[in-house]
Amino acid sequence: MRSRSSMHRVRSNHGVKVAVSVGLVALPVLTAAAPHWDYVENGPYGPSQWGALSSAYETCRSGHSQSPVDVERPVSAALHPLDWHYVPMPAQIVNTGHAMQISPAGEQDESFVLDGHRYHLQQIHFHAPSEHHIKGHAFPLEAHFVHQDEAGHLAVVAVLFDSGPSLPILESLWPAMPEEAGATLDAGRLIDPRELLPQSRGYFRLSGSLTTPPCSEGVLWLILKSHPTVASTQVARLAQLVGGHNNRPIQPRHGRDILE
Repeated sequence: MRSRSSMHRVRSNHGVKVAVSVGLVALPVLTAAAPHWDYVENGPYGPSQWGALSSAYETCRSGHSQSPVDVERPVSAALHPLDWHYVPMPAQIVNTGHAMQISPAGEQDESFVLDGHRYHLQQIHFHAPSEHHIKGHAFPLEAHFVHQDEAGHLAVVAVLFDSGPSLPILESLWPAMPEEAGATLDAGRLIDPRELLPQSRGYFRLSGSLTTPPCSEGVLWLILKSHPTVASTQVARLAQLVGGHNNRPIQPRHGRDILE
């Protein structure tokens, strides 16, 4: 979280313990004492078991606004455009053991504004295959741009990638991607978050949760409608670096509206 007013910058939401912060939802941080979890669906630590691994993870099985979801039957609404304030930034690449993550390392304010409200970029990470679906269709890769406002509320911009030509930014970052879980390397170049965004930035909007333990709810999700492309070899390499697929299965909507 940003080191301003009552907030402290947190770099990872793929850790396994909630950080102490001001606001409804806090980004988890790494801790050796937290329970192990993984993505092996039929295993003892997989997504269907997350809620039983710790009382702190109870929301993973009892929550009614869980993410990801299948985006279908959206409701038409007069959604305001996202006002992006991204510029090239120094960054570090972190292998969290669950995902490959880009963490801002500079002082500039990477952010977007929605409805007059500013959300500050905390980190970007990847899921392969995608976590969200569009009308039943899964995508090979999904990037989550995790943001937080001054009060600690989270907003995640999700970008779903179609199969196709390679994603140039990934090619330039392979040397900076650690192979060991828990390791961090300097990106070795300035990273412009816009390199991961499509040209057209219409979006779906809904309320959801973190897609990893502790599955905290109250997260604003903004899922972009347009899809950049990524090569299948790039997706395979990302998955290999973190030990395999890292997508949580689709969760029930429980009557939630999805706006577009």
